[in-house]
Amino acid sequence: MQRVNHLPRRVISIVLTIVMVASLFSGILPGLGVTAKAAANEIANDSLKISVGDLGQISTLNIVNNPRNRRNQEINFVLPNNTSPQNGVQHQWMGEMIFSVRSSADGSFPADNTGFVEVDTNKTLAAGGSTTASNIASDNPYIEKTVVSDKKVEVNFIGQDLSSTTDRTMKGFDVKSTYDMDTEDGSLLWTITLKNKSDAYLEFGDVGLPMPWNNKYTNQNSVYSERVTAHTFAGADSGYAYAIRCSGEGNYILFTPVATSGARIEYVDNWIGSNNGVSDNRTGSTFSNWTGDSGEWQPGLSVYYIHSKDIHKTGRSYFEDATSRVRARPTSSSSLLSARATTPRRKAPRARTTPLTPSSSARRTCALSSIRTASSTPSRSRASRRL
Repeated sequence: MQRVNHLPRRVISIVLTIVMVASLFSGILPGLGVTAKAAANEIANDSLKISVGDLGQISTLNIVNNPRNRRNQEINFVLPNNTSPQNGVQHQWMGEMIFSVRSSADGSFPADNTGFVEVDTNKTLAAGGSTTASNIASDNPYIEKTVVSDKKVEVNFIGQDLSSTTDRTMKGFDVKSTYDMDTEDGSLLWTITLKNKSDAYLEFGDVGLPMPWNNKYTNQNSVYSERVTAHTFAGADSGYAYAIRCSGEGNYILFTPVATSGARIEYVDNWIGSNNGVSDNRTGSTFSNWTGDSGEWQPGLSVYYIHSKDIHKTGRSYFEDATSRVRARPTSSSSLLSARATTPRRKAPRARTTPLTPSSSARRTCALSSIRTASSTPSRSRASRRL
């Protein structure tokens, strides 16, 4: 047994920063137009606009003043929540989360991945009656969503007791997700905080972020006018993903770690149930609507992993230093992810690391930006870090 002691009584903060950049291809520059007043669950600034659903998900992601499609509609860069069959009980929308967790009474954990159990926000909310994006239980005890202002929404996912036996529900910990547009650089700041509320030590072997871009191609007309294509590089703290409209019009979105935050895209899991008769790690009814083979969607769902010690067992990652995160004592919390969207021609601010006391929290940052560029190649100069 290996004694895990890198997070003692005083939890050290870690800043995880991801950048989403909307890069200019056309003559329309986000930020030059007028931003309309946000709807109840919508937050916006001069560059970006998102809607936050009742599952805590990002249901729409738009670039302000971007060219519209042939039906004069804004381009949604995430998979629409009414897409079939993904809109069923197996949903994994952007903003939902997947974890592999194991517990210990004294903080000792095996060096391998023995004992990890995969859980997610999906089944946690389903235990309270919210099963799909359109079937929401208003009195669900496992989620609290607060619209703080027209620029900020907070979502608290509340886990069950550690002793719970309900399949795939969060146990012994809570997760807070904050979406904040009120930033000096015009960014979207997305902060995720894990809190251990149990009497045990918890090790998070995996922290995965489902990233369903709007890349399900249903017919030729919608592909060109309404869909996007996404590319991902799991390059640790130099990792990135970008989504661009299939027509090549307008701006694109880049999702990448910011070096100063310590963030990493360690692993990307593309969901496959069965390929040429060979079963993969996402077989069965829990995943079938979201896999590339049975979900009528190639390549299927992509999940980006900040920590990947457990999912690393699939053998498809080429990083040997897959990491995990230990919450060293009850009531400690650590913010794992945030997203920032920068405004045109402004330099992204450096993320700051601050110490955590047992009841405090820390941030990881991500960004969605609108910048001018003469190249179609995503720039990673602000996100580079020596591995």
